[in-house]
Amino acid sequence: MAKGLKSIKDIRQYWDSEAELGPDRSVIDQNDKKGSKIKYITRLRDRAVLNELSDIAASSRILDLGCGSGNLSKTLDNQGFCVSGVDISLKILKYTQHQKFTQPSLFAQYDGKCLPFSANSFDACVISGVLCYLNDADLLLQLLKDVSRVLKPGGRLVAVEQTRRTRKYQQNKMKLQRPATEILQTLAEAGLVNKSHQIIRRGHFLLIYPIRYGLIPPPFFPYIGKIEVFFGRCFSRPLFDYADTVFVAEKPSD
Repeated sequence: MAKGLKSIKDIRQYWDSEAELGPDRSVIDQNDKKGSKIKYITRLRDRAVLNELSDIAASSRILDLGCGSGNLSKTLDNQGFCVSGVDISLKILKYTQHQKFTQPSLFAQYDGKCLPFSANSFDACVISGVLCYLNDADLLLQLLKDVSRVLKPGGRLVAVEQTRRTRKYQQNKMKLQRPATEILQTLAEAGLVNKSHQIIRRGHFLLIYPIRYGLIPPPFFPYIGKIEVFFGRCFSRPLFDYADTVFVAEKPSD
């Protein structure tokens, strides 16, 4: 178990303090003052998530776990999904009030122990950048078991998480980057059937720096994203860097 912040109280306090940075920097990249890197990362993430949900009917119920300011929830809403979002930080969750949702939606503070929904409630659950902040293995397993509980039989989990070849704990950010194999094992222990996992970007991909400083305009983002996905498919996990990895799992059908 990694040393550092582990309790639900500590996690909530951490994110309440991050909320002061604003709706995007608080949940994506605290250091990106220009916002260009945030736009690139969120675009790549949103496309990856929507691709894994492409065969799920519009108006299906989607749980956005760790929804933060609601930017991914809004993307799902634009596709016609009915979104329910939960987050541990009420201060970050308040940013969802500024989003304009067209489909029925619900946002609530999560106590970190039990999702406030009955069993078999959702067609899918999306998680982005949440699991790496649960450095306690028991908390991680508890969360994923609860996700399995609220998913309908055959329901799908799509998680975008930072992974590494070996564990690395960043104490100042309270972040534990795990090997993909460890996440896959925990998903299986939670009763979810692993379907696929794929790298969609590297943390320090060379072109991310000119993107961050506004030297590459947004019209080029789709092409750079394709290059990153190509690297993820064709090359092994980076030796000294983290990678954003999309995990897809399902709750077994009855």
